[in-house]
Amino acid sequence: MNYMAEYLPDQSTAFSETKKRESIRERKEIKAPAGYVSVYHETTDAAMLTIDTKGLTQGAEKNMSGPEAMDRRNQLIDKYRPEHLVQAGISRNNLFAYPYLQYGHGLMGADERHVKLNKSERDLRIAYGGDIYMRTTWSPYGIQTEDELIAKFKDPAFLRKLYPDGEILELKVDPKTCYVGDMEYITRIYDDMLRFRFSESDSVEYQAIKFWNEVVSLENFLKWYKKPEYAEDGNNYINPEQFKYEPSSALQFELLKGAPEGLPNPIHNPEIMIPQNVPQEHIRLLE
Repeated sequence: MNYMAEYLPDQSTAFSETKKRESIRERKEIKAPAGYVSVYHETTDAAMLTIDTKGLTQGAEKNMSGPEAMDRRNQLIDKYRPEHLVQAGISRNNLFAYPYLQYGHGLMGADERHVKLNKSERDLRIAYGGDIYMRTTWSPYGIQTEDELIAKFKDPAFLRKLYPDGEILELKVDPKTCYVGDMEYITRIYDDMLRFRFSESDSVEYQAIKFWNEVVSLENFLKWYKKPEYAEDGNNYINPEQFKYEPSSALQFELLKGAPEGLPNPIHNPEIMIPQNVPQEHIRLLE
């Protein structure tokens, strides 16, 4: 009798479980508990192997634009959290995501490969945008007309070439445990410092208090906020009566009619804070 076999793991079973594990690169659909919702996360190419093996874990990724400065500033911002968010585990050091694939996260990264621009948004980017959106830069891309530009932005191969760095992941998360903050206030900290309007500590205090006071649950955000859309004339909004207040811009999320009092309006650039690790089974890579 092989007594050692009683204490050794069943290698065939372990191999079988590993073999069955579906890669996030191959997964076509995420199976998650009822009520979980899809959100989207941009990551680096270098992080993909770890995420495919262990899932998305708190602190496993490094910010691409200066991790030490970002981590330090997030710690300063966290000092101003209300107690109920501290108790819920919400922090600027949580995992981040954004709510709608078609709108991206607004930072002009790999998310731009998936953004769907309506006519009004295209017109705004052509008129005021940079890089590919400026007519003076069309020639190297073989673009001569606006119609050709629009066609290019429907070509996945072209978008991959234009925005080659990073990958976008779909995550399934519990909207009851995640919260949404307005990234606009975080951006204003950088603006204040670049323009020498305030010291870092003064700007962080002023903007962080506003940021935390306007954080809403992901559940409330998905239920009560919507981005207005322009009608074809580019001047009026489609179904403006659906909103609690008259929309002021199609570039931000406005409250819907019936929303409870106390919710902020508008939310310019929603960023989701996820206080838990996201298991590998709840992640898939978007092409």
